Amino acid sequence: MVHFDRFLQNRAISTGGLRYWNDGRDVPDVTVTLYDYPKTETHAAFNAAFRVNFIAGGNGDGSFKLTGTEGSMEIGQNSVKLTRSKLGMTPGDYSMVAYTEATQQKIREAYAAQNLETRASSLNIGETTWEAPKDYKGGHYDHFYNFFQAIRGKGKIIQNPTFGLRAAGAALLANESYYKKQPVNWDPTAMKLL
Repeated sequence: MVHFDRFLQNRAISTGGLRYWNDGRDVPDVTVTLYDYPKTETHAAFNAAFRVNFIAGGNGDGSFKLTGTEGSMEIGQNSVKLTRSKLGMTPGDYSMVAYTEATQQKIREAYAAQNLETRASSLNIGETTWEAPKDYKGGHYDHFYNFFQAIRGKGKIIQNPTFGLRAAGAALLANESYYKKQPVNWDPTAMKLL
């Protein structure tokens, strides 16, 4: 699960079920969860959708993708790929089909007068990939190594229980919503269900 400890969700709705392992367990093996993240001092409001598929293993790479107005960032187990793409500042294509041709023309002209499409924005596109060194054992190895060293007294715990609860918050809200079969609301500051 993504550690959105700085991004504190306040609502979740989850659905799914036991689709493969019908052996008496009560934990779903397939889920889809939608989250609402409110605006804070450090980020705009946004939504996130997460899918868990224990049957297929999420295609085996455990990656997730963040998509915004200027491109996307795909974070894998041992790589990060940043794709800068140009999202037009003016409406077009599918967003215009509901209007008459005359209205579409007026909309295009109004946006053109604002000069939103600069040459610099057209040039700032492309793709950058960072990959971990081939001998890197992965973040899970580091995570567990640091934790076991700390509980053996050979290191220190870096984060407190509040951080841990917030890091686990998304998964806990998904489970709560799944079992209640309804959206759940959460106070991310007080860390309480509403």
